[in-house]
Amino acid sequence: LLGPDGAVYGQKDSEPIEGRYPLTEWQPGETVEDRYVLPLSAEAPAGVYRLEVGMYDAAAEGARLPLVDASGARQPDDRLILDDAITVGP
Repeated sequence: LLGPDGAVYGQKDSEPIEGRYPLTEWQPGETVEDRYVLPLSAEAPAGVYRLEVGMYDAAAEGARLPLVDASGARQPDDRLILDDAITVGP
């Protein structure tokens, strides 16, 4: 969870579906819903937040998987920042 200053104020790392559905079993084009509850740091300032999503390569000791677009072209970043904003605070 990225704050208005770009710093991380909440994070949760977990295998997909709490480890019950690893990436190796996913099919091309399949949509997989996975819910997370993110703890919010007590130091989090009020403002608009963005959610950053990335997937890790279990075989590469924590390296992120590359981000590719619908055509399969690799993107310059290894994360996706969702457009929907989250407002924290008053």
